Amino acid sequence: RSFLELYPKMDIQLTFDLEYSSVESMLIQGEVDCAFLTLPLNLHTKPPLCTRFLKRDPLCAVLPIDHPLAHADCYPISRFAQDDFIPIQETRDRDMTNIFTSCNVKPNIRYYTKDSYTIASLVESGLGVSILPRLTVESAGDSIQYLPLDPGFSRELGIGLRSQKALSPAARRFIALV
Repeated sequence: RSFLELYPKMDIQLTFDLEYSSVESMLIQGEVDCAFLTLPLNLHTKPPLCTRFLKRDPLCAVLPIDHPLAHADCYPISRFAQDDFIPIQETRDRDMTNIFTSCNVKPNIRYYTKDSYTIASLVESGLGVSILPRLTVESAGDSIQYLPLDPGFSRELGIGLRSQKALSPAARRFIALV
């Protein structure tokens, strides 16, 4: 918002894609000047894409408000083997695979979906539990409960670009404000 206040005549086009590799491909092909993405990158290019770390975003267990652990201090990763689990399709979310592999847990997968908003709706309806980034669930209101994971995990958010030299003046100003 502050960028548009400083540059009110600047034309910004936002593109939304849930696939990590699609966003990276758009950068590589020059379809976008810059992109918000999760680090580390999936695709390795020559020359490599330039990235800058922006923020660490904790991953949370997302539960129906009437779940037995809804008011606990945290949600144990091992519990995903017991509760019905609703993940984002694997090609879209490498974070969940990393969590379960590192904790040696096989989740009780009940449904698959393509986006976090559908997950939140299914959880709210009592159809299972999931894992979503805190930035995604903070705005969900009181319809679902979210808890820190035990052990804790997070994703690293960054901004990516092909190169500093290839940036348009507008993109350079935008990145300077991020």
